[in-house]
Formats: sequence, C-alpha cells, structure tokens
Amino acid sequence: MIKAADAYAKSLKANQLNHASWFALGCCLLELAQFEKAAEAFSRTVQLEETDAEAWSNLAAALLKNQVPTANDQSAAPAVELAEDEDESMAPQPKKVDPQQNKKDALRALKRAATLKHDSHRIWENLLIVAASLSPPDYDTVLTAQRHIIDLRSKTNGESCIDVEIMEHMIRHVIALNDEYDPTKPGFERLLVEMFDKKIVPLITSSRELWQLYAKLCLWRKKPATALDANEKAWRAVTSQPGWETESEARWNVVVDATIELCDAYESLGQMEKTEGMAAGSGALVAKDWKFKARSAIRSIMGKGKDCWEDTDGWERLKEALDGLRG
Repeated sequence: MIKAADAYAKSLKANQLNHASWFALGCCLLELAQFEKAAEAFSRTVQLEETDAEAWSNLAAALLKNQVPTANDQSAAPAVELAEDEDESMAPQPKKVDPQQNKKDALRALKRAATLKHDSHRIWENLLIVAASLSPPDYDTVLTAQRHIIDLRSKTNGESCIDVEIMEHMIRHVIALNDEYDPTKPGFERLLVEMFDKKIVPLITSSRELWQLYAKLCLWRKKPATALDANEKAWRAVTSQPGWETESEARWNVVVDATIELCDAYESLGQMEKTEGMAAGSGALVAKDWKFKARSAIRSIMGKGKDCWEDTDGWERLKEALDGLRG
C-alpha cells in the first residue's frame, strides 16, 4: 500500500489535475491511517470533480478519523516566554481550536455526498450518526437522514433501519422544547410526529422500545388513549416472543419489567379523559376498567411463569404489584 501511495504521489507531480489519481491516493492514505493527508487528497479530488459523491464521503471519513487538537491541548500551541517588562496582553494568543471542526466539515461533506447520491443508505446512515454526535446535535439533519434511511431500507430491514437511541434523543428534545404540541405549527416538531405516524409506526413489529417512544410522543401530544394503546403493544412485543417462560431468569425479568410498566401506564393513563374520536370532550375515561386490565396482565404472566420462576425476585415484584391493585 505504501508503494501504491508513492506511485500515485509521483504521478501527480507530473499531472496534478488527474482526478482519478487523487482519489486513489486518498484511498491508499486512508488504508495507511494517514488521515490528514487523506483528507487533503480527497479535498483535491472534489475540487477537480465536485459531483463525485464517493470522494465527498471518503473526505468525511478522513476528517472524522483525523484527530483535531482541542483548545486545552498543550500541543496545539507552544508556550511563549515573556520579557520581564512585557505585558501579558501583548503576547501572541494561541488560536482557539474548535474541537468539533472536523465533525462539522465532515457533516458538510456528507450532506454534499447525500445530495449527489441520494439512494445510498450508507451515506445517509453516516450522515445520521455524525449529525447526532454533534453538540448540540443537528436535529433537522438527523430527521432528514432517518427519513431517507426508512425510505431506502424499510422494505428489506423493517424496524431495524430505525436508530432507536437517536429517536429517543429527538423525542426528548422536542418534549423539552415545548410543553404542548401544536399540530398547526410547521417545523421540526410536526415533521417528527408525521415521520412516526406515517413511516415508523407501520414498521414496528417486535420493538418494545419503539412502542414506548411512540407512547411518550402521543402523551406529549395529549393523546392518552393512543399512548396507552402503544404501551400495550410494547408489552405484547415482549410477551409474544417465545421462550421467556422457561429460557432464563434474565428474559423473565424483562417480561416482569414490561408488565410492571404496563400496569403503571394503566394507572396513569387509564384515569385520564379521552381526547380523541367521538368520545372526546364527553368526560369518558381512557380505560375506566384499568385495574381489571392491569390485574389480568399480571395474572396471565404469573400463570405462564409459575413453573419456572415462582419465588424469584421478579415473581415477588409481580405479587406486590397485584396486591396493590386489589380493592
């Protein structure tokens, strides 16, 4: 690889306008972990051919792997000794370095790559990760990237094409921004809600976490009935998986956790008034029989797990929850 890099470097001395040679040199330098030089090579590549999506993508990769000295890095600027009669304000000040600069430059490169090659799920996935990793995250870009990934990968990957952790951060972000959701207001919040309603919910099959996120989003939107329905589906996503009745106590505890969480949802949401459909504004409760439903959920789990898990900590937790629902 070193010989190949040397060969491309020599050829570029003869012809510095050879786009293919700059690209190949950049690839060699990436392999050799010479990331700063690789970034320079790919920068030359896109200067010569700005529509090369792969070069933009590789430029982003090189930038992300190239370590940038932080403002606190002692190697970023050498110390300067002052003369005895020299004021400190006259000393040359070290240039402040943005520790996120390479990430920001990589984000711009990936945006350009995605524009040029919008059917590449790999580029969109990298864009999603980089945008989410900034502080603060670039939420608009995160949303755009996730939406494109769903469009490109949902038919083959289903719910697994959704980054649950990043979606959780986005929902936490919108809830922190505003106490109430205004569906008439255009912008990020409405786009996030629409993506969940139209693109994510139809994909969810076995992800408890995605149903839980949707429940939070619905509760924020003042839709307690839909939120409770999502909590029930989160519980079923766990309990419908075969083997938890006998396989391991760890799996049993996951089911116990999900069941306790469902009971908490019945208690908190079931007593709220309906805000959707024909019953909205009538004073009708989301689930007036919430105690019965909670007891039924616990009893069904205890019945299936009795042979293997009676007397475990999880079993005792279910018993305590059931006792609290009596009366």
